[in-house]
Amino acid sequence: MIEQSAVTTDTGPDCSSLRSIVETATRDCKRNDETGIAIYNFLGLAHYHRDYPREEGGIAALKLINVYGWSLCGGLHTVQAALWREMGWPWRYIGWCGPGHTTLEANYDGRWWAGLRQSRAWQPTVTVLALFTSRPRQSWAGR
Repeated sequence: MIEQSAVTTDTGPDCSSLRSIVETATRDCKRNDETGIAIYNFLGLAHYHRDYPREEGGIAALKLINVYGWSLCGGLHTVQAALWREMGWPWRYIGWCGPGHTTLEANYDGRWWAGLRQSRAWQPTVTVLALFTSRPRQSWAGR
């Protein structure tokens, strides 16, 4: 009997753990900005923007990636936060005024950066803020 088998490729990200996602999705990256963009692009391929899946007690990041593959912005960004935490990057949530949108920022190379899947932008946070409003409504720090 075979237990806990996994199918992986030599070119695509290995989604068996957060660590393996980070290692395989960023394998050719040499700079932090390349790494941030690689994680951002991975999430764009692995995640579809749709209503939240619902399970009592919530859904773990790996299950959201491997079983559902969809949620709204808050679910996507919670998975992104888990990957950044695995990388050791400081991060924080940003809640926007208006339509109730959320996103994240990561801090590397002495600057905060944000990626917005809906606008397909990976920008310094100051640029992303200009896309929505001059002031974010709320910010929650995380590690």
